[in-house]
Amino acid sequence: MPKKRTQPAGMPPELAEAIQQMFMGFAPPEMTAGYIAGELEDLPRRPESWLVVTHPVGLGESEALLSLVVCPDSPEPLLFQPLENAEELLRFVVESMGMGQGEGDNAWEAYVPAQFLVNDTQLAFTWGNLLREASIQVNMGVPPDLDAMVRQAAQQFALAMANGGARQTVPFLQGHTPEEAKEVLAAFDGFMKARPWNWLDDRPMFVQWQDDQGQLHSLYAVVMGHNNQEFGLSLFDCWTDYLEVALAGSSSEMMAAVVAQGGREAVNLAHSGAELSDEDWDFMQEHRLTREKREKWSGGVQQRIGIEGSLAPRHPLPMVTALLKLLAENAPAARRDYVTSFKRKTASLRVSYPGTARDELSPAEAQAWIRVRIKVRDRRVEYREKKALTLEIVAQGDTLLGKVFSGKQFQRLWQTKLDVAKWTQSDRTSLNYDLPDWLYRLVEVGGEPTQLFCYSRNEMAPTLAQVLALSQRETVYVLDMMSRFGDDDQHTPLDIAQVDGPMQDAVVEEKGVAMRWLE
Repeated sequence: MPKKRTQPAGMPPELAEAIQQMFMGFAPPEMTAGYIAGELEDLPRRPESWLVVTHPVGLGESEALLSLVVCPDSPEPLLFQPLENAEELLRFVVESMGMGQGEGDNAWEAYVPAQFLVNDTQLAFTWGNLLREASIQVNMGVPPDLDAMVRQAAQQFALAMANGGARQTVPFLQGHTPEEAKEVLAAFDGFMKARPWNWLDDRPMFVQWQDDQGQLHSLYAVVMGHNNQEFGLSLFDCWTDYLEVALAGSSSEMMAAVVAQGGREAVNLAHSGAELSDEDWDFMQEHRLTREKREKWSGGVQQRIGIEGSLAPRHPLPMVTALLKLLAENAPAARRDYVTSFKRKTASLRVSYPGTARDELSPAEAQAWIRVRIKVRDRRVEYREKKALTLEIVAQGDTLLGKVFSGKQFQRLWQTKLDVAKWTQSDRTSLNYDLPDWLYRLVEVGGEPTQLFCYSRNEMAPTLAQVLALSQRETVYVLDMMSRFGDDDQHTPLDIAQVDGPMQDAVVEEKGVAMRWLE
């Protein structure tokens, strides 16, 4: 609020007020219920919900409100930054409703949403009173993952302020021998010279190795460097983690994926020794692993970055070294000859490119019969039936969900719901082409719907086993698995489905997949 100044002597009051307003700006209007209703009264109404997530954050000696505002019309958050208080946040929201935003295909006109979903009870009460006159409801109902993301971001802001705004990097060489550190740094240099981004695309490779106890571990790795901005390898614990990042349509989806996965791990090019922790730099100096000055050094760094800052890497350094070496040693003679596929096996690694969803499944997971219930939504069906449809699938664990949706069984079942016989030939042709793409799919796990990532390209789709593991974030494949039968038992999918009762009107093909609509 600007300070009130004394009127200059001998100047007309009207002129003095005009000059003060020109140079000092207008005081922002108070956000009263009447003012807000008046600002919004001429705008069209739409049955949309906006998300508003807030968490307090300490900024030095003062406290602010880290605020995230998500509008369904915008692929990016309207706001994600600290604000002074809840009134400033409400002012921003009111102005956003009145202006509309975006450009080109992402542009949207100004409108008033039906409700705001918030995460704070005090904010819900205060805003509910202020927005009631404008006929806008304010309710609790923010997704837990989004709430957790903003909370962790608030902690990161507070930590950064406590450390003078600097991010503390976790050491990755500490605990290893000088020889191991020298080997990984040299392996990354070889990786950079091989330029794998020139001969591999951004599809993942599947990597499997054994630890000292003989236990198998695996991950998916994606080469970075195609945009000439970030070089190295992104490392994903499992296929569904990779899918969440690969199919993220906005920065908010990407941040939510990073939170859910406990950070994003990578081996990437550092352009300065300042990107190393002090402990790693001192370790390199002590063992004479570099002669460069810190500001001029560049090389590989393994790190996991989360919303709260730098985290300790999960994947072992010797495995990372072996993978970097393997890629450097298998570069094609002509570095711009694209490699479409390869399989390599060394004493410590097994690598296949491109990796698939089936690669990480154990034999037991692949052979188990699994029942999955998918909620399928599409405006063409909702328009007539006014509800989502539930599709029940019974198949083996390694069945790709993309193949289920794009197969003839599902097309026949889906077309019965759409009453395709009444469509024009053009509409029927269009349906067959874009069927897997325009569905909004949810998988029902324990009665709670969980977002399911599925893509029309079969290699991008998860398996049924992975679908049921989505909410657990680990390699457990059963939440609702059918009883496993011995290898000598000859059971069809239909027989197994009858464990829970007959699947009436199920469509069964030789591929061993049974499907039906649940009414």
